[in-house]
Amino acid sequence: MLYADVAVFTPITRAPRALPAYTYAIPEALQSRVAPGCLVTVPFAARKLSGIIVALSKPPRVGDVKPIESLLDPQPVVDAPRIELARWLAHEYLAPLSECLRLFLPPGITVHSDTLYSLAPADDAPLPRVNDLQADMIALLRQRGGLTRGQIQHAFGRKPWRPALDALVRRNIVTATQTLPPPSVRPRRVQFVQATGALPAQPLSKQQAVAARRSAALDYLAAQSEPVWVSWVYAETGCTLADLKTLEQLGLVELTQGELLRDPLDDRDYVPTQAPPLTADQAAVWSVIEQSLATAPHDETTRGQGDTETRSDKTVTLSGSRVYLLHGVTGSGKTEIYLRAAEAILAQGRQVIALVPEISLTPQTIRRFAARFPGRVSVIHSRLSEGERYDVWRLARAGKVDVIVGARSALFAPLPRLGLIVLDEEHETSYKQDDEESAARSPAYHARDVAVQLGRLTGSTVILGSATPSLETYLRARRNEFTRLELPQRILGHERRLRDQQTRFDLPRIAYAPALQDAACPAGTARAIDLPPVQVVDLRQELREGNRHILSRA
Repeated sequence: MLYADVAVFTPITRAPRALPAYTYAIPEALQSRVAPGCLVTVPFAARKLSGIIVALSKPPRVGDVKPIESLLDPQPVVDAPRIELARWLAHEYLAPLSECLRLFLPPGITVHSDTLYSLAPADDAPLPRVNDLQADMIALLRQRGGLTRGQIQHAFGRKPWRPALDALVRRNIVTATQTLPPPSVRPRRVQFVQATGALPAQPLSKQQAVAARRSAALDYLAAQSEPVWVSWVYAETGCTLADLKTLEQLGLVELTQGELLRDPLDDRDYVPTQAPPLTADQAAVWSVIEQSLATAPHDETTRGQGDTETRSDKTVTLSGSRVYLLHGVTGSGKTEIYLRAAEAILAQGRQVIALVPEISLTPQTIRRFAARFPGRVSVIHSRLSEGERYDVWRLARAGKVDVIVGARSALFAPLPRLGLIVLDEEHETSYKQDDEESAARSPAYHARDVAVQLGRLTGSTVILGSATPSLETYLRARRNEFTRLELPQRILGHERRLRDQQTRFDLPRIAYAPALQDAACPAGTARAIDLPPVQVVDLRQELREGNRHILSRA
């Protein structure tokens, strides 16, 4: 008999802070199918719950071991580096291991059992005496069959139905059994249609308008090389499902069921762009990062074996790390460094996660990445529907997405060949859950620290970008735990683009860039502009000199 340690997803409100993994026996029928990272269902007290296998284990020394009941997904939902990351999260933030693993799953995929109440098999004996509420409950179950607690609650509302139901169960009038509902999120199944290539042997309809619709549908489908979602056919031709079914009966089209992925970027169109020339500062920064990416570990055996020192409280990444603090003023071109690094990683066949602090900043970041890497980018954030997050998660797990852009939760995307993690504006407090979120969901992680640990476990390069780095990151850079790179100049624009704007707006000169008249400057060179002047005013001195207004004299 084989055994497995399973992190069980108990209801969050009841989960103890140090909930361990529990040992279960692996039935013979599942022994060749399960592995660490698989999502399974297990008996837990009087319920059935889902959980993730975190390790194969030895048989326990004492007590009976319950068996795993079923496998919910034939493929592992979490890989080995992310199981280790979940263990680190549990230790670092004093959180249940199962809740740390839940971060890596899309909403709605985990399940737990519900109680199904049904009338006991009837015999010839008359029912014992019951009160009016119990009689109504028996009538409801007789009419509708087995019902869950939620359905009974919906039927009886505020009435005291719980004691009445429990009394019926004790008297064996009603039976209570555990049932496992399907996950609330699943692939979207729709109808597709494809032309068979046959020619109509008879008029498509006696009515001219109907015949025109069906003819338009046939012409549209004949031009398509693969099955088309029927909703597209409706929109393009004005036909109906009844028209398509009639055409199917005539042997002209074929209707099939298929899966339609819910792509959050499906209705977006991005114009591809070329990489602009780098400034001298950007070129100096990029040469350091490029050399690091060229020597990054490429196979699984070298991942997680970087230069680290383990202390009693945490793991500290040392100076040989691939964590970079990109300290650049606003407008200095940090995003171009991100894009160059992503391009180098994608050329190696690896993948990228790019984080922004706020969902509102996601569209412009997506636009930059999608324009540079068309067809290879997707997005994850909390405003997507459950179905969209589930489909993006499945695409990422299958390795069919190369770049994931999003807010904090995008860090947990299951990219199997991760090579680069970017945190833009790493100083922002939104990378850390606030008090309300922490109380509702554990663990209360900080995305910056998790990104550094994930980079260590997967052998990925981590770039932390900011114009005003956090004190923690700045200190670690001063200690040589991170490599600090600087972009001190604010880029106004490249010369050719500035000259085009000058011509377009009929400007005799651009006052803030007089160097444009320098004929010795090579074409394509970027122009820098000073940051706005800043004056620090001591308001205490203003008070001493009699200014009690809310504004200083300056």
